[in-house]
Amino acid sequence: MSTLLEELCARAGGINEREVEHFHRLVAVWQMLADLAFADLLLLAPLADDPDGNLLSLAQIRPLTAQTLYPDDHVGTALLAEYAPEAVKALAKGKIQSGRVDSRGVHRAAIPVRVGDRVPAVLVREGMPFGGRRVSNLEEAYSTCGDMLFYMIAEGAFPYEGMEAWEPPRVGEGLMVVDGSGKISFASPNAIAASRRLGVYRELVGRDLEELTGGSSLWAAIQAGVPQGTEVEIGGEVISRRIVPLRLKDKNEGGIVLVQDVTELRRRDRMLMFKDAVIREIHHRVKNNLQTIASLLRLQARRLDSPEAKEALNESVTRIRTIAFVHETLSQASSDFVDFDEVIRGVLNMLQDALGLADRGIKIDVSGEVGELPAAVATPLALVMTELVQNAAEHAFGENTGSIRVRLDRRDGFMHAEVADDGVGIAEDFSWEGTGLGLQIVQRLVTDELKGDLELHRNGGTTIEIDVPLPGYPQR
Repeated sequence: MSTLLEELCARAGGINEREVEHFHRLVAVWQMLADLAFADLLLLAPLADDPDGNLLSLAQIRPLTAQTLYPDDHVGTALLAEYAPEAVKALAKGKIQSGRVDSRGVHRAAIPVRVGDRVPAVLVREGMPFGGRRVSNLEEAYSTCGDMLFYMIAEGAFPYEGMEAWEPPRVGEGLMVVDGSGKISFASPNAIAASRRLGVYRELVGRDLEELTGGSSLWAAIQAGVPQGTEVEIGGEVISRRIVPLRLKDKNEGGIVLVQDVTELRRRDRMLMFKDAVIREIHHRVKNNLQTIASLLRLQARRLDSPEAKEALNESVTRIRTIAFVHETLSQASSDFVDFDEVIRGVLNMLQDALGLADRGIKIDVSGEVGELPAAVATPLALVMTELVQNAAEHAFGENTGSIRVRLDRRDGFMHAEVADDGVGIAEDFSWEGTGLGLQIVQRLVTDELKGDLELHRNGGTTIEIDVPLPGYPQR
């Protein structure tokens, strides 16, 4: 399934797959660019078949550090070449073009987005960051870093591969600037506060980056020109540091260190991991307890003389083992969802062995997929499928051989299942009310618990269809 960006690249034409991937990488991190430049950014590409050289807006980002100049969404709209002369020049010359500051104090620039030897797009930057007032140290540091990154984009050196996997970086959470010699030339108030949480109370500016805890690996990443994400934990405080090396013409110009206090985030992650482990352990213990109950019932069945009583206990064992199988799957999962395709195949294999169907020449064929289902649906549904297959195996064939077909499918927010056999067929006077316990369980689970529909068809054998609504979908 293509993204909007990919669809717009195809609409513009003349953009290859490598360039599309570069655009994805750029868009993944360009919130940082907009914030550093205090400006709106538009990613524009020329319309390949347009003789007038008009441009198509592929993506747009607004700054979090300044007021936007673009309250409207321009993605997917065309921009006439005559209204974007800087962009047209940047595309043609492959160099950054700065326009005049207009009467509102709006600064406009166009940065060529270089990919290899080509310039398939241009980044238009528009903002009015300072309005003639005195610029603070933080604003100056932001602007300088932003300009460096824009120069790197024009050279094809930014963004780095792998940065698309980062969470969108936000410079406001903390920023340190490191010069080409490895000294910290600027640290924002949030970066200073984060360092103090790690026990660093000395002035950061002027210190070597390597003096900080874990600073050697940060400086090594800058020297190698490799972006890196690390975390430092001291006394329960966790600080995230993400390195963006600055390089022009492959020369080390220092780097940006994005600093974030993630103590509460990691605490929440640990709590979620602990809760997840507890839930999986509960499912594991439930599975073990159910298997113990099944074993006790099997022992009890061996001591009975009544065939009817033995059969009833053995059927109960099968039902308990089916529920235990779902809990076993949940004990290995990281959520309250299970792969129902895996569950039902495992349950039917177990049933095939328990009933000795291979010796009787009865085959079970399973096809289709429904994917993951919530446990609240998967458990009763697995029990329903077990009962239907077991009922077909015991009553459809007599002494003959045959096959049972199980079909699974998702249809518009519904899980559709079908169990069909090529046996003798069900009686004409069949009614759900007059059936045995197994089919009564099926009816109650489908209609009452799962709020689904149940249909029976006679077609040489017997086919039973089930439609169960899935949570989270609008129902008809």
